[in-house]
Parts: sequence; C-alpha cells; structure tokens
Amino acid sequence: MTNHFRFPLLTLTISIATLFANTLYAQSNALKITPFQPFLGKLSLSYEYKVQPKTTIMVEYQKWLGQRQTKIDLFSVGLFASSTETNTNKGYRMNFLARTYTQTALNGFFIEGGFYVGKHDIVTETETSILLPDPDFFFFPVYQTTVEQKEYNDVRVGGLKAGGGLQKSAGIFIFECSGGLNLNAFNNKNVRPTLGMKHVSPYGRLAIGVKF
Repeated sequence: MTNHFRFPLLTLTISIATLFANTLYAQSNALKITPFQPFLGKLSLSYEYKVQPKTTIMVEYQKWLGQRQTKIDLFSVGLFASSTETNTNKGYRMNFLARTYTQTALNGFFIEGGFYVGKHDIVTETETSILLPDPDFFFFPVYQTTVEQKEYNDVRVGGLKAGGGLQKSAGIFIFECSGGLNLNAFNNKNVRPTLGMKHVSPYGRLAIGVKF
C-alpha cells in the first residue's frame, strides 16, 4: 500500500475508533426488554435516559396478555361440587418513572417512582359443576354445569408506582432486577378480578438490554 493511501486509511481508522470510544464513554441511554415476563402474562419494552449524574427518567410500554384460572373443589366439606373461575386480561400500560442511583446513572442500586396509565379488556368466566340426581333416573346422579361469562371492554386505569432495584452493566449490555408496589387508584369500571388490578399490587421486572 502506497503512502498516498496509508495516511487517509489511518486517519479514518483513528476517527472511527475515537467515535466508538466516545460513544461508549458517553453512554446515557438504555433500551431494555423483559424476556421472561411473557410466561407471567406480560411483556415490556423500556427506554431509560440519563438526565443527571445519578438520575434517569424511564418510559416503559407494557403489554398485558395474561390468563389466570382458579379452581375450588367442595368435596372436602361434603358437597359434590366444584367451581372454576378464568380471568383473561389483555391490554397495555404506559409507565413513566424517575430513578435515583446510589452510584452513577444506569449502574448500581436505585429507587424509582412515578405513575402509569393504561387500558384493559377483561373477560371473567365462572363454571360451576354440581352432582345432582338425574331427573329421569333418580339413582343415577349426573353433574350439572352452568357457565357465567362477563366482559368488560375499555377498562381505563391509572395510578402510582414506587420501588427500587439493581442495575448492572457489562460493556454495552445492561441487566436489571427491580420491583415495588402499584397504587391502582383509578379504574373507571371498578373491575379488579386479578392481583395486578387490585387497589394495591406488587410488580417485578427482570430486564436485559443495551446502552448507547
């Protein structure tokens, strides 16, 4: 390679390396997902931005796609009956949080607080089975089953959040473990069939992502 080409190539290489180093040094953004939450009926995508040496703000989109089933058998108390309740909860929430870190922004222990708004579509289904004598053959009892279903569409919610956690970095990668409490103050239809919809409910987050 002639000197005519070496100098521009060396200059370009140094420029790219300097830009990359400055980008890593000045990392003040983080983009994260929660890969394990779909097993719990949720999926989250969050963006966190450094505003002060120890302070960040975070916006999180949370997709709800959960289903919970509860079954009660009454055989133990002498009744030949059972009841199964199934709750399907689909919707979304937008979380807006501020965080204060004990070390530096995006790294170390932190406390967080903020608020959320969202909308849900909820279906509750109750299936009750009871052993009763057959009206045609009295000595041959059969199970009689009744199903009751209720739908609640466009359930608008809002409330406050407070919690904390730990966030650690490894190069450009970032890992978060956090949790806290939701104060579910606003529910326009007062529909609260699952724990996440109660007046006070816990929340947790295991997230991975990248800093840039």
